[in-house]
Amino acid sequence: MDGNFVSTADDGTVRWIWLERDERLNAMTVDLCKDLYDVLFEAGRDPNVRAVVISGRGRSFCSGGDLKAMIGAEDPEAYLHQLAKSIHSVVTEIRRVPKPVIAAVNGHAAGAGCSLALSCDMKVAARGARFNMGFLNVGLAPGCGTWFLAHHVGIGIATDLVFTGRTFTADEALDLGIVNLVTENNDLEGAVMDMSQTLVKRPAKAMARAKDLLNRVYESSLQAQLDQESRYLSVSARSEEFREGISAFVEKRKPDFASK
Repeated sequence: MDGNFVSTADDGTVRWIWLERDERLNAMTVDLCKDLYDVLFEAGRDPNVRAVVISGRGRSFCSGGDLKAMIGAEDPEAYLHQLAKSIHSVVTEIRRVPKPVIAAVNGHAAGAGCSLALSCDMKVAARGARFNMGFLNVGLAPGCGTWFLAHHVGIGIATDLVFTGRTFTADEALDLGIVNLVTENNDLEGAVMDMSQTLVKRPAKAMARAKDLLNRVYESSLQAQLDQESRYLSVSARSEEFREGISAFVEKRKPDFASK
């Protein structure tokens, strides 16, 4: 289900999604966001897909919103409102996909591109990657990402990154807890595949429940979270995944969750 501005390919049970606007450093437009939403929606419901990777083709992961499209819009205010809603639909779908979504960050992840990476479950960055929350640099209030950023790094550091719009390196992103792994530039795809292969071997249904619980952390009270954990634990206890996990433990072997 490739669109004009994204492409997909499967490597086993891993669905790779590439942004395909290298000539604009993969800057986001309404049309690109629609294509990205569509392929994410499909990947989330494809039973043959167990993990999803988002990356940018060429020189950049995503340079944020397309400033030329904003300037060229007949009604910039209406266009920016529409663009924000389109980006929000993408990051919301990333959180809804009941499978791990990994950002493979090459080049720049700026503004909404940084927000796109932040919304993913796991993030791997090439050492040459650069990040910023550069909305204020062009006179815009942030259109996406403040929630994710503040929950990653805390309100104090988030304020610094948003107010200054400064660019920071992949290694600083690692120190801040924004990314999980930094690798050499030419090793990015291999490192992402290694991470993906670890995740696709995990119990898919239990992982989907775990992702939902993590989504609820900052919205639920302690008691509500404990209640939901209890419900999911009970459901999991009746699953083939649990039976396989227990059998593997007793038999002192690695569990095979792929067929469960």
